[in-house]
Amino acid sequence: HLSEAEAREKFTATQHAVTAAGGDGRYDLFLDEPSDTPYETYGPDHCPEGRDIVVLNPAGKLLELRDISPLPEALNRQLMFRRLHILPAWKELAIERYS
Repeated sequence: HLSEAEAREKFTATQHAVTAAGGDGRYDLFLDEPSDTPYETYGPDHCPEGRDIVVLNPAGKLLELRDISPLPEALNRQLMFRRLHILPAWKELAIERYS
């Protein structure tokens, strides 16, 4: 994984290389960083019952999903990744810069 600073540095170097090779470094590539938090836990202010998702176990007892599964915590984490969009003509040049 590259840090944000490393990714920006490599992106800028790639922009300059594309421009030096005859392309338009401001148009022929861009860096994208989509992010999302796919699941939000709601507290008593948002849910009148004041509880999260509940599961009925085989013994007939209601349990909060967060108490029996790591899934809600995992879904509550923000997901983010970086990707470089570049014209195919400059793909090899970008691979050299990011390798």
